Amino acid sequence: MKKAVLIIISVIALCFAADIVINFPFGFGSHYGDSMEPTYFAGDWSFTNPVETPVIGDVISFKCQTYDKCDSINTVTAHRLVSIDSDGCMHIIGDNPKYNWDPKFCLYPNEINIIGVEHKVWPLPSIF
Repeated sequence: MKKAVLIIISVIALCFAADIVINFPFGFGSHYGDSMEPTYFAGDWSFTNPVETPVIGDVISFKCQTYDKCDSINTVTAHRLVSIDSDGCMHIIGDNPKYNWDPKFCLYPNEINIIGVEHKVWPLPSIF
């Protein structure tokens, strides 16, 4: 168990170093807030793959380009892509059912800057 944890910490440290030294394409970040519970809790770590094309069901990191539909244009947000309309409008919502997510809320490609697809790193699923 201790060896597995040490290996995982070493891999994460190497990824951070690679990101700094050779512009590794993945970004790491810690989640805050509760809008993505139970998938992500505050303090959970994930990496974002900027070269992966998002598909329906993926959790994506994005920044809004307009205040018309978002509270902030400078905050990175992670929510789930639930559908894409024929006109390209993307329906993106959090996983937490306690919020009254508007199923009609959507963002067009010119209103959003998709950073990439999220993948959970920490805490790891209980496999030991």
